[in-house]
Amino acid sequence: RKMGGLSMKWASLAALTLQTSGQALMIKWSKSRNHDGQAYLSSTVVFFVEVLKFLTSFVLVVVETGGFSSALDCLSCHLMKSRTDLLKAAVPSLIYTIQ
Repeated sequence: RKMGGLSMKWASLAALTLQTSGQALMIKWSKSRNHDGQAYLSSTVVFFVEVLKFLTSFVLVVVETGGFSSALDCLSCHLMKSRTDLLKAAVPSLIYTIQ
C-alpha cells in the first residue's frame, strides 16, 4: 500500500527515524536550557517518547489497513495468533525494559 507515493514501509521508517532523532535533540536542548533548578528524570522522557512511538506506529497501521477495527484485527492476528511474531516483538521489548 502507498501513502503519498511512498510505500508504507518507507513512510514508517522515515517517521520513526525523524521522531527518534528529534527525541535525542530535544532532550539535549531542554537539559541545556533548564537553568531554574527544576530537573526532570530522563526516564520520564523515554516513557513518553515510547508512548508517542506506539501512537505513531498505530496510526500508520490504521492508515495501512484502512480503519481502526481492521488495524486492531491485524494486530491481533499478528501478535496473538502467531507465536513467532509475538516472540519477535516480545524479546526485544523485554531486553529494552531490563536495560
